[in-house]
Order: sequence, then structure tokens, then C-alpha cells
Amino acid sequence: MRVQGTITYYYPKSMVILQDETAAFAFSPGHQPVAVGDRADAIGIPFIDNGFLTLKLGQVRSTGAAAPIIPVPVTWDSWLREALL
Repeated sequence: MRVQGTITYYYPKSMVILQDETAAFAFSPGHQPVAVGDRADAIGIPFIDNGFLTLKLGQVRSTGAAAPIIPVPVTWDSWLREALL
């Protein structure tokens, strides 16, 4: 499986979290040095781990810096309404 997104977390030789417009993906070791904020491509074997899509034996490659991810404002009430749906 191949995914693209912005790196939002990086723990060297262990994990990269890549986020696109809809979800976050966690990747296994096996990648070149990258930086938070980089745009990246990743390939690997898809696997669901604790409800999260994870790429086992993943390979991540930076494709350069990306525009910053803009957080979505959330209130406790709106979050609770969404959580109960």
C-alpha cells in the first residue's frame, strides 16, 4: 500500500506518523532521516493496530517541506457530540 501526507511525528528508527486530510498513519522502522513538517511518501504492508492503520515493514521517503497543518478548533461540547455519534 502507498500513502502520502505530512509528517507530524518522528521517532528515529522506530516510527513516523504521517497525516493527510482525513487520517493519521503510523509506520514501522525502515526509513531515511526525515523531519516533522516534511511531505512524504510511504509504502508498506497495511495492518490495523489498535484501530489505526499501520504500515508494517514500511519505507518512508521525504519529498520536501510542506505547508503547515492547520489545526481544527474543537470545543469540549463539539467533541462530545462527535464522540457520541
